[in-house]
Amino acid sequence: MRATLSLGLGVLILLTGVALPGCSKKRRSDDDPGPVVQQPPNPMPQQVPPGVQGPVKQPPPPPRGIGVAARGDTEEVKGDMRTIAQLYQAYHTEFRKSPPNQKAFMDSNRQANALYRKFQSGQYKIVPNVRPASGIIVAYEAVADQSGHHVVAMGDGAVDFATTQELRAQVPEEKQEQKR
Repeated sequence: MRATLSLGLGVLILLTGVALPGCSKKRRSDDDPGPVVQQPPNPMPQQVPPGVQGPVKQPPPPPRGIGVAARGDTEEVKGDMRTIAQLYQAYHTEFRKSPPNQKAFMDSNRQANALYRKFQSGQYKIVPNVRPASGIIVAYEAVADQSGHHVVAMGDGAVDFATTQELRAQVPEEKQEQKR
């Protein structure tokens, strides 16, 4: 028994002694600069078509896609809609009425800077003068994705998808506000 244990231990030491020298890392000398990283070539400057003055504006990004590629953006919009639904409920609770228009809603929620900018750009819209309840749309994404769906926030805080037709059926046409 003792001989078998000694033999096994000897083989283990012998294999370890053979394997370890092959695992050592090469040391770089001080004068060796290491791997050379090549810089990509400079992109060509943007050419301005004849007759156009100033820089050429880039087209706006396409609407959200569908499938796995668009999942991150969709999750961000859904998170924004949840927040907007909570802010809508808070407005209703504080003022005992729903916001009469989008400007009043935005003015009461200036602390939410990212959402405020998205409202200003027209990316998101609220539905004024509705009582927040289950199944009632209080806010929505203005531009549908490529499959024709909008992310919508319900009055109870739920977030769902609605087609453009469903959205038009539930949300009254936007009226032009008169300036006073």
